[in-house]
Amino acid sequence: MTKSEIVSSPNVNRLIRQILRPESCLLSIGQFFSSSAADARVELVSDHTEHGLSGKSCNRTKIVERKLFSEFVAAHRTPTGRTTDRNGRFHGAAYYLDGNWTEMRTYKEDDTRLSFSTVFNKALLASGMPVVHPDVPLRWMQELFGTTRRVDGIVGPSPEHTLLYPHKSDACPL
Repeated sequence: MTKSEIVSSPNVNRLIRQILRPESCLLSIGQFFSSSAADARVELVSDHTEHGLSGKSCNRTKIVERKLFSEFVAAHRTPTGRTTDRNGRFHGAAYYLDGNWTEMRTYKEDDTRLSFSTVFNKALLASGMPVVHPDVPLRWMQELFGTTRRVDGIVGPSPEHTLLYPHKSDACPL
């Protein structure tokens, strides 16, 4: 990188700290940088030699799993019976997940309650797909079936808003 590229970067302070000085140089990094010419090329040390997911797919690239997740949610939910107001909003969820799940995710290994994430991972295993981290279905649930949806860059109410069935509430049973 050249000195002018470093100066014009929004991460100028981080880049200056990464400059490798020649072994014969007795100046500090700041002195070396300020005394060099604008077109001088400097070598930088990288913070990370390798990304943590190198060679592995991240959750954003799991297109097949996300599609299966959408189908899984659609197959395991029922309408709440609520109607939209004039702005297209439901006052509460438009759908509830099956009532047999008491938790979205269990956090302890010895927890015997049936959780949504666990059942989804079992469904992935049954279809021959690798499991995802237990937090991923919760994130996908928020993105795909949350309270709002982004359409053409505009955020609006989602007609697909889905929640866990409220076991301890005054809601009428379906």
